[in-house]
Amino acid sequence: MRLFIRSIEVATDSRLARYVQALERRGSAYKILFWQRDPAVQSSRIHDNLIPFRRSAPIGARWGNLVGLVAWNIAIVGTVWRLRREIDSIHAVDLDSALTAYLAGALLRIPVIVDFYDSYPDSRGLRNTAARAARKLEGLLAAKAALTIIADPTRRGQHGIREGANLLVVENVPALAWAADPVDADEPLTLGYLGNLEAWHRGLEDVLEIVASDPRYRLVVAGAGALEGRIRLAAATCERIVFHGAVEHRAGMALMARCHVILGLYYLSVENHRFAAPNKYYEHLVLGRPLLTSRGTPPGAKVEAQRTGWAVDDGARSIRGQLEILAADRNAIVAAGRRARAVWDESFASYVEANIHGLYVLRSAAAARKSA
Repeated sequence: MRLFIRSIEVATDSRLARYVQALERRGSAYKILFWQRDPAVQSSRIHDNLIPFRRSAPIGARWGNLVGLVAWNIAIVGTVWRLRREIDSIHAVDLDSALTAYLAGALLRIPVIVDFYDSYPDSRGLRNTAARAARKLEGLLAAKAALTIIADPTRRGQHGIREGANLLVVENVPALAWAADPVDADEPLTLGYLGNLEAWHRGLEDVLEIVASDPRYRLVVAGAGALEGRIRLAAATCERIVFHGAVEHRAGMALMARCHVILGLYYLSVENHRFAAPNKYYEHLVLGRPLLTSRGTPPGAKVEAQRTGWAVDDGARSIRGQLEILAADRNAIVAAGRRARAVWDESFASYVEANIHGLYVLRSAAAARKSA
């Protein structure tokens, strides 16, 4: 049995869902230990396999979650020990789970797969000595783990991964067969966001104000996180802002399919965003909807090169300027959406089959056998 370990609610974790689907197809057993920060959020599809660690905590609170983080890692040790006779491998996500999981696995001779969704020091805003220590730990874990997974080949240096690590790159391509419906011309222009609701540095805080003050725009949001309270308040006071809360990935994609433009902003005020490898880039391709993202980031470079969306500078002024252009030229949205779907069909339609159901399954099983 494989034990997945993830320090946030798994309902919206589409990457984890793809791993689970691959194991389910093979008939392999698994369980998921996760931190249930909001008791109102449920992951019904895989409920029988879930082991929730229940402790209220906002996402993105950084040092404010220190006591909770200690309790979470104690829960990791306790769960691994309790299931030690059933587990044949552990798949732990990010440094806040992977370090303790690796130590527990090493003690009990259980192979550990380390999956870096994000760089811990960059995504948590660590500085100086703390940042250097966290990066060194990521590199050390990559060297010691049975298998290390990263979301983009450009992130090797960011995680401090050196030659010799057993490394697998798994991009955030969704496991979806989706019919791309044509972009309609309904008013107002509808923007969609699906994912973690970080309080700052993701542009949502600016988009809320833009939409609330301009009747030409509508905003649909699905997700959970630190900005949730502000979004609920905005939705209560503006009928053109619609908030669905945390939803499972496919339901969220259905919501995004009814939007004209997908939002995926990554302000450069967070160093980690220079290495962003977001689900939203691939989601906009499969949906056939253009992406509004940030200049100076990997998705920004891609959408400009492929003409599947637009990259803007940080801040409300740049976002507002691009939205005004799009509101006046809906044909540009239609054309970018068509190009997005064409890129999906040509480059990514078979990616999950080859790289999740194929490479991930084979290499994770081989790494577990070799390390056992």
